[in-house]
Amino acid sequence: MYINLYPNKEKSKTKKNLLLLGFFFFAGGAYAFFRETVLQDTIRVNWVIGAVVIFIAGILSIFMATDRIWLKDAYFSMQPDYIKFRLSFFSKEHMLRWSQIQQVRISKHFVLFELNNQEQVELKLGAIQSDDVARQVTSSLRLAALDHQIAVNGVKMHEHTINS
Repeated sequence: MYINLYPNKEKSKTKKNLLLLGFFFFAGGAYAFFRETVLQDTIRVNWVIGAVVIFIAGILSIFMATDRIWLKDAYFSMQPDYIKFRLSFFSKEHMLRWSQIQQVRISKHFVLFELNNQEQVELKLGAIQSDDVARQVTSSLRLAALDHQIAVNGVKMHEHTINS
């Protein structure tokens, strides 16, 4: 199962907003740099540095919006052996093997994976833009965890229950 968390409509809307923000930063940074280096009598180094940072942020935003710098997909993927997800364009990708997972805690706001090595990995459902998709993800995780004999919210399906 693979779910793209930013379908084309949301991704293009995000890129449009990023492009507008980029133009704003680009123009503001360029003007501030021009103002500080040409129009002012004394150069204030901190203001020049700030203007350059804003200008660079504008360029980076424009590059991301126009695909010169690729944004990584935000997705949720569940396979028989593992779960992989990245919740936003800039977040870290998580890959969890079912054999690593000791318990799954599912709430309205997040899914918490408790691993065998006492680590915890959180999947924040609020990062998923669609409530329907978030419900589908939690339902699929609940069923798959029970199928893999992993406790969900403290309840574990016993093998003799499955086979009967």
